[in-house]
Parts: sequence; structure tokens; C-alpha cells
Amino acid sequence: MDKAVDLDDLEDQLAPTLRRTGPAPRVADPESLMAEAGEVIDNPAMHRFELPIGNEVAAAYYAVEDGRMVFTHTEVPFALSGQGYGSKLARGAFEAARSRGMHVIAKCPFMSAYALKHPEYAAILDG
Repeated sequence: MDKAVDLDDLEDQLAPTLRRTGPAPRVADPESLMAEAGEVIDNPAMHRFELPIGNEVAAAYYAVEDGRMVFTHTEVPFALSGQGYGSKLARGAFEAARSRGMHVIAKCPFMSAYALKHPEYAAILDG
């Protein structure tokens, strides 16, 4: 027969792993993080453009197909979403494609929406 579990005992056993000790971590204000954000760099080994933000990295993944850059997915750390990092990353990725003379296919919904809001990239947008 199974032994009954005492939930109070279980909570006491798990408490050290569940409770935070010490003060909550300090989160920088958005302006200082944007100033701290680096430049968009291409990491061809991982097929992505990266935007370092403090200890975090936002990334726009791509593939090169038929001489065109295909943006497939964009990630911005959740805690930093909605603060302009995705747009900075997209601008850097589109500028890199344009400087290389490549056309772009934006399969990623974020990159597609960015391209539609920025007509300066219409000439390099395919599909």
C-alpha cells in the first residue's frame, strides 16, 4: 500500500529550493540598457544576427537560400520585450542584407511587420 504524503512536510522539505533568499535582483532601467546594447553583429556559424543587451542576447535567425537572406525567427528576452530591441535588431539585419546586395524574405512575423512599417527596405524585400 502506498504511503500517504503529508503536504506540509513536503512543502518544508522543498522550501529552501523554492524561496528566494536575499534581496530581489536589480533590474536596470530601459534607458541604461538601450545605451548598454551593443551593435548588431552577424554570427554566421549560428545563422543569426545578434544584439547583445547587458548579459542577454536578442537574435534574428536566418538562412541563405538562392542568394537571398530568409529571416525565419526573432527572439528578444522576455524581460526586455517591447523596449525597441527587436526593432534595433531588425534594422541591423536588414541593413546587413542591403549592404551585401542581398534580397530578403521575411518569414518571421516580426521581421515581416518591421519591413512593412519601413518602406526603405521595400526594394530588397522578396515575397
